[in-house]
Amino acid sequence: MVQGERIFSNSLASSLALVLLMIIAQLTVTGCSSESETSYLPKGPPIRIEVESLQEERLNYAVEFEVQGAVQIYSVSEKPILIRALEEPKVKIQVVGGKILLNDKEEPFTENPFRILSTEQPLVKMRVLPPSEDDSVNFKEYRGTLDVFFYGSQLRVINELNLEEYLAGVLGNEMGGDGFPLEALKAQAIAARTFTLYNMRRDFDPNGEISPDLAYKSSMEFQSYGGMTKENDRILQAVRETSGLVLTYDGSLFQTYYHSNCGGATASGHFFGEQEIAPLKGVTCDYCKDSPGYSWDRTFSKQDLEGVLVAWAGAQGLKIGKLVLLKPVDAYPSQHHAYLRIVHTEGAFEMRIDRFRKLIGRHFGANNIPSGRFDVKKNEDGKTLTFTGKGYGHGVGLCQYGAAKFGESATCGKILAHYFPEAGQKKLY
Repeated sequence: MVQGERIFSNSLASSLALVLLMIIAQLTVTGCSSESETSYLPKGPPIRIEVESLQEERLNYAVEFEVQGAVQIYSVSEKPILIRALEEPKVKIQVVGGKILLNDKEEPFTENPFRILSTEQPLVKMRVLPPSEDDSVNFKEYRGTLDVFFYGSQLRVINELNLEEYLAGVLGNEMGGDGFPLEALKAQAIAARTFTLYNMRRDFDPNGEISPDLAYKSSMEFQSYGGMTKENDRILQAVRETSGLVLTYDGSLFQTYYHSNCGGATASGHFFGEQEIAPLKGVTCDYCKDSPGYSWDRTFSKQDLEGVLVAWAGAQGLKIGKLVLLKPVDAYPSQHHAYLRIVHTEGAFEMRIDRFRKLIGRHFGANNIPSGRFDVKKNEDGKTLTFTGKGYGHGVGLCQYGAAKFGESATCGKILAHYFPEAGQKKLY
């Protein structure tokens, strides 16, 4: 998870103002106290997340929604207007090729966007069907409401729900619950809540100038959110028991990054251009050494790497020759590197490690570069290069597998104090 793209919505201006006031206000210091398990999630400020986007050739796919029992459909505006209310055992809504189908019949209403709300059960199911309409495609379940925007060349679905509900979906996708101790999940919940509210505060305009379709992207560039798909009792408990808790430094929120496995030491916040503050200075970590992704190696054909780099350079207006050498440079104390030096027959240039990793991931899929903590060697055959490294992810902030091991014997407060030194805890709501 890293800081990334955002797209922005008008109906949240007053709610975001409330969040801003809560953040600025005098706050009460609390700990990671436990409560008896219940079946609910507490309320938090609202947030909007883009959960689907179809463009160009994918517009012929059908976005299908299913609601059990009573459903309401609204025209989304500054004041939503009810345009349909149905009470049936199951309601199916499809959007395909610019048409709206309600229980397989074409609907005359053309409101854009429109909102789907379940009144009996607080969830709506959604799936994207290919043109074959393969019924084996699974639904995902979402709390809150789903807003559907459709245009001539794009279709977007935005999930609006409260922050605590959103965090349950983030924990399920980012960390999972089955193999992680409760205290590690609680530490993750606090880090993810802080990260979200920090970015919501940064994006809030005090003058209320927010465009009509505000939403954050559900992605690895912001936070990976999967709705209710991977929720479980332990995740819900972690969210409940930390409700409203955030991390602060000098009384303010900060970017509480997190990643899968640091490989023995976390990287400085400078990796993302952050100001060097104590909680993001990087720490040693002895807890993740026996976990998946701690060490790895990847071998690539030199010719394949050269083809990818030549194509990328050409798109940037650069011309490069034959690949000679790849060398990571500008190492942080954690040995995570900031740049990769690419030497070719016509010269050399440097590329940010995170950009290089994304490029390799797009072209080689699972045979990717898991972290920026690696070395490269040319093999004896002269035709291949092997990357040998440690860790999985960018390496800044909370090490999730380290937190998992630490959480077997430590509280979430101790976990957070280790990975974010000198940070405090405060309760916002």
